[in-house]
Amino acid sequence: MELIKEDYLKIKKAMIQGARSIEEVKQKSDLIIDSPEMENAVQKVLKGACGCKSVSVEDVIQAIQNGANTVEKIGEVTGAGTGCGNCQPLLQNIIDIGK
Repeated sequence: MELIKEDYLKIKKAMIQGARSIEEVKQKSDLIIDSPEMENAVQKVLKGACGCKSVSVEDVIQAIQNGANTVEKIGEVTGAGTGCGNCQPLLQNIIDIGK
């Protein structure tokens, strides 16, 4: 299942607000997740931190654990946030909440 752009943006906005699970996306957005296909599509988005550079949330967490404690340092280590920059608020949120 391919998400429409509006749904993708809802998920990313929820992630910037701290959502890292389907339940948290449901709580932080008006996205309707009503099928296994939709759940899989949402899970795929939840794994990504930076689309431009194909950097996962796990890659960012690993960089933070290794000392990258600013968005700029995460960019130096992973490349995340160095393309269009739209993911920088999410990177900051991952730093702030540690997940």
